[in-house]
Amino acid sequence: MRLEKREVTLNEKDTLLDMLLFEQSLAERYRKWGEKVERKEARAAFLAMGDELQKEVESLKRYFQKTPKM
Repeated sequence: MRLEKREVTLNEKDTLLDMLLFEQSLAERYRKWGEKVERKEARAAFLAMGDELQKEVESLKRYFQKTPKM
């Protein structure tokens, strides 16, 4: 039974890591596009989306700092 719980924990960690890397990449792209866009409304929208995703990235990073419970 312990082995099965451990496998689930590793799969969850992999899933969170995938989410973290994807959202980090997406936030960087939003910021880059926000800097390149000429219209103020579009620039503000891209930068706001990048900031929102950065908050999600920070919350996902906190999960990796916590010790796993077994």
